[in-house]
Amino acid sequence: MINLCEKWLIDILASEGIYLTPSNQRAVGRGIRRALGIDIELGVCQEDWRMIRNRVSKDPMVRSELITMIREEIDKEK
Repeated sequence: MINLCEKWLIDILASEGIYLTPSNQRAVGRGIRRALGIDIELGVCQEDWRMIRNRVSKDPMVRSELITMIREEIDKEK
């Protein structure tokens, strides 16, 4: 289950037409790890989420890379 630490991520994904579901949650996690190089688990509020949020919010290239990697991971599961 997604928590408040990750709400910003849900909002970013939704603005790009990606909706987090139980069936794509693992793919989203893999996309985050690929794009940012951080081993993070969705549904667990960790300090790393603050660092990720700052990186994604401040750098449009990082945000774009994140969205691309998440889409690729979701497409692999289709």
